[in-house]
Amino acid sequence: MNWKPREPFWSVVWPLSWALLTAAPYLAAWLAAPEGYRYLWLLPPYASDSQAYLAWARQAYLGAFVFKLKFTSIHHAPFLVQPFFFMVGKVASWGGWELGVVQLVFKSFGVAVFWTAFRSLARRLNFSGVALWSATLLAGFGAGLGGTLLHLLGLATIVDHMPMDIWFIDSNTWWSLTWNALFPYSLALIVFFIEALDRASSDEKGPWAWLAGLALALLLLMHPYVAPLLALL
Repeated sequence: MNWKPREPFWSVVWPLSWALLTAAPYLAAWLAAPEGYRYLWLLPPYASDSQAYLAWARQAYLGAFVFKLKFTSIHHAPFLVQPFFFMVGKVASWGGWELGVVQLVFKSFGVAVFWTAFRSLARRLNFSGVALWSATLLAGFGAGLGGTLLHLLGLATIVDHMPMDIWFIDSNTWWSLTWNALFPYSLALIVFFIEALDRASSDEKGPWAWLAGLALALLLLMHPYVAPLLALL
């Protein structure tokens, strides 16, 4: 733990490695798709959510800016603005590319953005050495990969209780960054909000309070579940 990698490792190698690490399961699933089947570039665990996200991107692909509700076929007027899937759909329409592939590229870029934001906050908090590695591993794996490794090794039956990273998938940061296209940007906005708020409260020059508010506003548009906690801060 005395090894102290230089800044290019944290600013380039680490974010890029995680972008590739979270994209690898999609590439493996694409290669394993049976002949005659079309892979949608989606992963478990919540198929209905993933398909609904593609439905939003499809609406943008067809020219919509305000979207209809994703879980019903009952006729209703569009009412939802979702900037992430709007961008996915528009970019896909510009080149005629497959929505799932474009979404994967966007998501992978978001993973790198998250780690860039995390590194910036860690630098501000003067993390180094053991503290930096501990914080990085905790941020990257959350509850851990114990259950995942047991399943991969065929040893899942030896435990009496299902590990948390299997039954509560959101507790595993790596898996969350892998399957959900919104999570990388949501986590990046949360981390950036905290740093901007800290800078604003420290009377630093610059529009940090406004930037914190902007991050919160974007989070409300994209993935609002944690927004009440940030608003309290």
